[in-house]
Amino acid sequence: MGLSYETGGELDFDKSAFWIRKAAEKGDPEGQNYLAQAYEKGEGVPLDAAEAFRLYLKAAEQDHVPSQRRVAELYAEGKGVEKNPVEAARWSRKYIETAERERKAFDR
Repeated sequence: MGLSYETGGELDFDKSAFWIRKAAEKGDPEGQNYLAQAYEKGEGVPLDAAEAFRLYLKAAEQDHVPSQRRVAELYAEGKGVEKNPVEAARWSRKYIETAERERKAFDR
């Protein structure tokens, strides 16, 4: 998982998931992305591919590039969602367009 909560030298995925969920519930795309990763790996939350996809999609709809890429991959693989090559291609184009737009804005 992208973020972890450490106590006494031990990683505490339960506490990490708790705080990431708080951000995700407030609509933060980074929080949604991290929580989706947790559900994909079963770290601090139950393993749940469908919930992971749902969270990635929420973040992707807010132009979160890593989530857009993962949504494309999950549609292509059929993990957590029905396999759909058309949606996979659409989300691949979307994440490339969003990444390019962000790169151009950064270069200014």
